[in-house]
Amino acid sequence: MKLHLIITLSIILLACGSIYPGVGDPDPNGIEDTIALVTTVDWQNNSVITELYCFTDYNIVGASSGFTWQHSTASLTMDSAVATPLALDSSELGVYLYENDDITITNTTERFIFAMASLGDGLPGETNGRRLWATYYFSMNWDAGDCVIFDTLTYSNGSYVVFSLTGGSYYTPNVVIQEEVCSPLEVDAIIIPDHLSALEAFELNPDEAEVIFGDFRESNGAYNIDLLSIRINGDVIPTSAVVMPSYPGFDGDVVHLTVPKPEFLNSYSPIWDSGIYTFEVTGQFEDATEFTKTGQVNLTGHNTGDVNNDGFVNVGDLTFMVNYVFYGGVAPAIIESGDIDCDGGINVTDLSILVNYVFKNGPTPIKCN
Repeated sequence: MKLHLIITLSIILLACGSIYPGVGDPDPNGIEDTIALVTTVDWQNNSVITELYCFTDYNIVGASSGFTWQHSTASLTMDSAVATPLALDSSELGVYLYENDDITITNTTERFIFAMASLGDGLPGETNGRRLWATYYFSMNWDAGDCVIFDTLTYSNGSYVVFSLTGGSYYTPNVVIQEEVCSPLEVDAIIIPDHLSALEAFELNPDEAEVIFGDFRESNGAYNIDLLSIRINGDVIPTSAVVMPSYPGFDGDVVHLTVPKPEFLNSYSPIWDSGIYTFEVTGQFEDATEFTKTGQVNLTGHNTGDVNNDGFVNVGDLTFMVNYVFYGGVAPAIIESGDIDCDGGINVTDLSILVNYVFKNGPTPIKCN
């Protein structure tokens, strides 16, 4: 009975979404309401975890969202999905994560959902940041270079994500998706974690990343490397370098490095696109023979307009921009993030566009070419 009721409510939500196409956050002041898929890949264990996060400052009494994955030769199978206690406790009529509430159908159609409905207060609003609503677990069987694309599932009426508020109103939040996940090419270096955000370069207490490389085909091996000669992306010096006799996925001995995330991220030009980037580990053996090892990392780039680097475009960025443009305040760490009109500088025109976006639901700032 509950399943039939929530499916009916989901259909109503999607139908209403088509009546109001493109309607975004009804109160765009402050942080923009957002639903996001964040995907993490564990290449050693052939698994993929996709987490569904949401930020909304309203109580959500109904939600209907559909997602799909597409691939060429890669094989991706959903093993399970779990809603968080927050979602379950706020949804008296249930939370549904599989198409037709059936994981077999989900794997056949390669589509999954998040649907919930409440007759009470629903999922409570939040003012301090996004929260996890559900986690989807996959197993994979990929060859080097295979890719899987996650995307929103657009229904026949043109809607894809709709939130229902108390009082019967509906709206579509901003949707952020890591669109493409690819298995590494033939590489002989990995980085842990394999998904980094450009914003991590500005954390006050940054973590370190681990880099492991090996598969030595030369006559020399890891134990013959001059560890002090190792550099990442040309000039990044690791904080530690240790030889290990083995590591899953590698043949023979390997070298384990640690590197501060800011130094690693700053070895690239400012990152705007989200995608797979290559990194190189170079150095010398003790006989002065040089080597190069190659790896790949998923990087999430900056957002135009996010001049204070907090991950959102909101009133805080307006305050930062006003202080910089009119009062000689500190410049954005990534200066390009403030060039919203793409004219090569930051001025009143950029500030006007940002005001229109934050307060008047204007166009989302886009990155400049």
